[in-house]
Amino acid sequence: WTWHDSDAGVRLRWLGVPAGSTAWTITFVASFSFLLRKAADQGCGSVRSLGLACLSTPLMMALLNVFNIPALDPIGMPGPKTVAL
Repeated sequence: WTWHDSDAGVRLRWLGVPAGSTAWTITFVASFSFLLRKAADQGCGSVRSLGLACLSTPLMMALLNVFNIPALDPIGMPGPKTVAL
């Protein structure tokens, strides 16, 4: 199994891994952890915490595009500079 390079979002590689995949993983885990921590700090129950955690994907998408701007990477094509942020 390998990543294909026909999609612009995974064309840029960092150590053989698409930079977009690395950026997605780091940003999603940070968003998920942040939202679950907020739920725990507010004393939310399991159902409410799960509902809040469902917002991690939209938050990740917004953050990833925001991080592309100072890195000067095109939107939807995070590169090693985005990952470094």
